[in-house]
Amino acid sequence: MRSLVLGAMAWVLAAISCAAGSPVASAARNLDFEQGQPGQMPLGWSGASALGGFKATMVKERPHRGRACLEIRRDTGGKWPLCVVRQAIDAAPYRGWRVRLSGWLRFESPDSTESDGAARIWIRSGGRPWSYDDLGASPVRSSDWKFAQVTCEVAPDADSLAFGGALSVRGKAWVDDLKLVVLGANGEGNEPARTLDERGMENLIAFGRLLGYVRHFHPSDEAAANDWDSFAIAGVDEVESARTPAELIGRLERLFRPLAPTLRLSTKPLPPLTVADLHSPGAVPERITGWQHVGWAGHNPGFYAGWRVVAPAEAPGDSLLPIGSEANTALGGGVWCSVPLTLYTDAQATIPRGVGMVLTPRRPDGWVPTGNDRATRLAGVILFWNVAQHFFPYFDVTGTDWPAQLPPALRDAAADSGGANFDVTLRRLSARLRDGHVVESSPYWRDAPRWPFTWSFVEDRLVLVRVDPMFGGDARVGDEVVAIQGRPTSQWVRDAEALEGGATPQQTRIRIARALNMVATDTLALDLRSPAGVTRHVRVTQHGQTSLRPTLPDSVQEIRPGVMYLDMNRITDADLVAALPKINAGKGVIFDLRGYPNRIWVSVIAHLTDSTVTSPRLGSPIILRPHGIIGRLSLSHHESWRMPRS
Repeated sequence: MRSLVLGAMAWVLAAISCAAGSPVASAARNLDFEQGQPGQMPLGWSGASALGGFKATMVKERPHRGRACLEIRRDTGGKWPLCVVRQAIDAAPYRGWRVRLSGWLRFESPDSTESDGAARIWIRSGGRPWSYDDLGASPVRSSDWKFAQVTCEVAPDADSLAFGGALSVRGKAWVDDLKLVVLGANGEGNEPARTLDERGMENLIAFGRLLGYVRHFHPSDEAAANDWDSFAIAGVDEVESARTPAELIGRLERLFRPLAPTLRLSTKPLPPLTVADLHSPGAVPERITGWQHVGWAGHNPGFYAGWRVVAPAEAPGDSLLPIGSEANTALGGGVWCSVPLTLYTDAQATIPRGVGMVLTPRRPDGWVPTGNDRATRLAGVILFWNVAQHFFPYFDVTGTDWPAQLPPALRDAAADSGGANFDVTLRRLSARLRDGHVVESSPYWRDAPRWPFTWSFVEDRLVLVRVDPMFGGDARVGDEVVAIQGRPTSQWVRDAEALEGGATPQQTRIRIARALNMVATDTLALDLRSPAGVTRHVRVTQHGQTSLRPTLPDSVQEIRPGVMYLDMNRITDADLVAALPKINAGKGVIFDLRGYPNRIWVSVIAHLTDSTVTSPRLGSPIILRPHGIIGRLSLSHHESWRMPRS
């Protein structure tokens, strides 16, 4: 679990997509990019230029060493956020071992204002669990050569080990002198599961809350540059065993003071922050800075983003909190904190200067943080909980008591026996958000089985809605599934409800139906009941040749005399205009809104009203303070629509 926050999965998916169908070599070759012809892809390497819209070639300009290096170039944004050059080798010699890929990188942005592009190296092991790393928290953006390294664990059943260089977003990335080395056995240094006592729980809650304030809202240069994944794991190791509030404060000071020099901690409530507390002796800075968030960008900035705003000290405007703003609150465990939300800054850095540091867990060289390590599991809960705590916009709608979810999630994570169990803990926690857009991904996931049927909930009953007659045996459309693998379906559903979240009961049921497909991998035993009440037991197996795609009606169709059907996922404006005479002359219209309808519904509304209608104001909340407190709404991406009657 190298990237502990969900946004990093975009890079994983890009690498997996680019890996499909590529050949597997017996051993790594041409890691220094010296073999091949300038202007062409180096020998032994491949890239998905058709998908990524980029060019990767061997070049002789400014190699790190030798006569050539790899250049990856993309001038404009493409379909995939990551332009991947790859090589895949047989994983057999590396199974059960940690493997490190290291090399040298440099990057050139096509625009002096561009901040998203970067050079990366990446490595991915197949098998279960798969393992992946791509410098997500620390990509290279320097025009000078920089050393970088990534590590993965190779699963015992891995068939291939893929690795290479990458360019994120756009610009030019150069890669040279890669090395692939074996470090040690998988899991070496992992901390085993153990229960979390009450004092340890209080310590971790206090640490987690403070981490959220400093990471997301304290605008120091040191906090902005910190590797928070590594910091969180090391911090869990450090604070859990504190025995008193005073001892906890001492450990929190050692962890956070280098990142937040103006942080205040106490065993009692703190007085309000004064501007004098933020001055350096003899300095009178004229500018201030603070965070502005539009959602949470994670390691994959794009639609959602966060940046530090700089403004005159006397006129911060509505995009920046005034100097002296703070998060002054109880952390728990008998500790109170004051975290400044706005800092003075000069031309060089934020004031006062922090010392900065790289805080890493005390583990063996090349240790890979996974769900098999207790501290990593606890850190994963803390990091995810904070993202939702400060940026999830719908708590007023869902009514979820999110602070109350942290203690049980920490307790479960501490005692989980490994990564597969931790996957369940994270799913249970994310389901509490009750939002269908929340997706938890896991290296323990497997491909969905291809059963010769599909099922869906019909009035709270799980029913077969399509069956391939060639491979479905005695299963029939309309059969109710009363038991799966000998266990009543109602019990499966009850367990799945704790792990599958959705904004509506209907969406939750759709996700539960998909999850129930995964209860077996090879053979599925079903107890069925026909509409006539006849029960029977059937066994079905996966079949790669099964085809259950429904035959869709036309996007506009007269399904019976005078009744028109419009599929709002597929219909176009031209389709609508052409169908209007029949619609107007008919007796009724069915608007099929299942799925994710496109914006054609805005045009349709114009034909259903005798007055001008305007949508509610749509905007992205701009977060300046902790706990999702909205500073204002941004209309840069979402604007209200106004539709006059047709």
